[in-house]
Amino acid sequence: MSNSSLIRWGGLSLMVAGIANILFWLLVLPIGTFAGTDAALNSLWVPSQLFHTLAALLALFGLVGLYAWLGDRGGRLELTGFVLALFGTALYLADAVIALVVFPIAATNAPSLIATNGALNMSPAYIAFGAIFMVGYILYGIALLRANVLPRTPILLLLVGAVLPNLPPSLVPMSILIVGGVIWGIGATWLGYELLSLKNARNQVGSK
Repeated sequence: MSNSSLIRWGGLSLMVAGIANILFWLLVLPIGTFAGTDAALNSLWVPSQLFHTLAALLALFGLVGLYAWLGDRGGRLELTGFVLALFGTALYLADAVIALVVFPIAATNAPSLIATNGALNMSPAYIAFGAIFMVGYILYGIALLRANVLPRTPILLLLVGAVLPNLPPSLVPMSILIVGGVIWGIGATWLGYELLSLKNARNQVGSK
């Protein structure tokens, strides 16, 4: 696959990932929480987590397209941010699959596991997932801003959207997490559109 094709396919993946992430968080809005049997057995739970899974999976390919677009302009910070963001997104995918598959089963067979203070919701792993995702996108976003080859606004949206949804739900209202998730989706969709532009891809290839 040529570099320009990789960039365009990455852009398409990032666009769809952003849209799927927006739909995920909008479906979370009427559910109101990630904890408890009522949430996991809600009729919107499975559709929301399917969009969650799709967003995370396609964001992995989108990050690769962004990396191909940026080339070596971001230096060591770019590589560090890319690796952490990629790892954080893979953990976001793992989180989605756990929520999609395990939570409904636990709601029926072991509801205490998914209670607000249950083992699954209080697991230190979730803190690690969120922290890696947040730090990775912050570093990668800074590298993108410093390279000055993409519009700044969607990069800033991606940065803000990487922070807000990963704040502790026990300390932050769910509305803040939802707004943050939607902001991330808007930023990802916008950046994906930039990558999908044939003109941008040709310019990137021609500059090498």
